[in-house]
Amino acid sequence: MLQRHCTPPSPFTAIRVVILASVIGLITGAVLVPRVIDDFGASASKEYIAKHVADMFAYDLYRQWARDHPGKPCPHGLLEVALHAGMTTDDALDPWGVRYRFYCGRDGVVVVSTGPDRLDHTDDDITSY
Repeated sequence: MLQRHCTPPSPFTAIRVVILASVIGLITGAVLVPRVIDDFGASASKEYIAKHVADMFAYDLYRQWARDHPGKPCPHGLLEVALHAGMTTDDALDPWGVRYRFYCGRDGVVVVSTGPDRLDHTDDDITSY
């Protein structure tokens, strides 16, 4: 009678090694990608948000305020526009924690963020126009 000798399967077959490497890669990516985005993408996304919010105040919320106050040419400031729209005082702060500046005149309104340096009238100011 012939006897067959069965060898137990190796615990590290090629497929298992590939699967293990993939899992390690996914875990590493899940940990490192948010850190890279925080380090390199945070300022760009804050600038995008500041521009979007400045435009929203100047073009959407101010027009809503002006429609509801037909005899009044300009609000007292951006905070009046924000509160009229049901927002809070914190909603009138840019991503760097500084209140947006609001200018109103015959040609319309301009909303300005001081930008990352938090200083007025510098090159990194973000405007609604």
